[in-house]
Amino acid sequence: MMNTKYILLTVLILTLLSCGQDAKNSKDQDGPRQDQNRNIDPNLSEFVKNQRLDCGETSCPEYLAKIVIISDGKPTYCAGTLVNSNTIVTSSSCIPRAVRIRGKYCSEEIFAVFGGAQTEIIPCQQIIELDNKISFLEPAMWKGDYLFFNLIKETKRTPPRLAENGIVNRDSLDLWRVDFENQFLSVIRKSNCLAVHNSYLNPFVESSAHPMQVVSGCESKVGSLGSPLINKSGELVGTLSQEMSGNLYNFLNNSNVLAGELSHYHHVTNISCLDFLGQPMDPNRCNPNLSLYRLDALRADVLRGTTVNHTEMTTVSRELSELGRYFKWEFEFKKRAWSGVYELAVRRPVCIRDTDVWIGEFTTRTNRIYNRGTRTIEVPNFNFVSKLDSNLQPTSILEEKGTKAFTFTFNPWSSRVQNETFVDLSYNLFGQQVQDEFKNIKPCP
Repeated sequence: MMNTKYILLTVLILTLLSCGQDAKNSKDQDGPRQDQNRNIDPNLSEFVKNQRLDCGETSCPEYLAKIVIISDGKPTYCAGTLVNSNTIVTSSSCIPRAVRIRGKYCSEEIFAVFGGAQTEIIPCQQIIELDNKISFLEPAMWKGDYLFFNLIKETKRTPPRLAENGIVNRDSLDLWRVDFENQFLSVIRKSNCLAVHNSYLNPFVESSAHPMQVVSGCESKVGSLGSPLINKSGELVGTLSQEMSGNLYNFLNNSNVLAGELSHYHHVTNISCLDFLGQPMDPNRCNPNLSLYRLDALRADVLRGTTVNHTEMTTVSRELSELGRYFKWEFEFKKRAWSGVYELAVRRPVCIRDTDVWIGEFTTRTNRIYNRGTRTIEVPNFNFVSKLDSNLQPTSILEEKGTKAFTFTFNPWSSRVQNETFVDLSYNLFGQQVQDEFKNIKPCP
């Protein structure tokens, strides 16, 4: 069965071309006709004719194209993917601003170079859709990085199926890159990428329906922007967008927030979110509310790692609660302000343990029970530190630094006779002395 998005795309393109042709004919009535398919400058033609795309693998996808853009006499190289017999999608951010215009006729400026057994070079006819808001700040604030153009003629090459279910977290994706070698030759190479949600690079990405996804682990070269990412089902799920900025790389390298080595990180345009290809998989999530304030706040949350630490901290706290001889304690980990460091603390004494076990320590030879006693409990000094793993996702690092002492004073007599006591607690937290007082502590059930 023909892919639903492929059918919708074909109908939409035919409509757009029909409208564009009507507008063009109307314009021609007011002046001399402009032949968009006329021969280009002989020197430029020779440059384009010498373009090659070689397959560096035993089997390369036939739908993959090297995109050559000539603007102000200078070439730019991108990658593109056929989405039907004469329409290509590439990265909008790869196209020079002077060319990046919806409705622009482009036969002299943009060329698709296909490889395989025989090189096929087809000029662009018209830019039919694009996202032109990509210049604002950084890709985490974008809602897409795409440009569609149609060719002056159809090709018999088979396009990939278009994914409708987005990019799933931790999905392994094949990136088919178009790597620049020299001004005439580019080579197709395949690498593997890992889809990453909830990353420091783009913490807005919480589901497969976000318009700009993130991948890690795949390198790119000049000419790779716009390269397709293919899932295990052979579907086109996205196109390669911008790599993480040098400023962010430098910050992460120099700020002691990494648990491992940095990899390569790119944004990816999510094919299933593009209106141009049909109804987005989730219109609300594909059109998120983005702001720089939220981006900064979410990145700070990722570094603090509150969520990722919670499960392990709960487990450690539960194990430590069984270590008390006189009381059962409820431990917790408190966070140092504006950091991802957590240190062990006592939340409260939960209850009095069996007094038969320890009351003799506070009883005189005449069986008189002291009404005040002081003891110290020492437990492993666990710290949790939140850092970023090689996918820029928060990970919890458990550190044990000797032991930690909690000194407490209570009333042994009232604990034994009246089944309740106060507890005055003293310990050190982040280099500061903490004093807590608790009342009406009852025996454990």
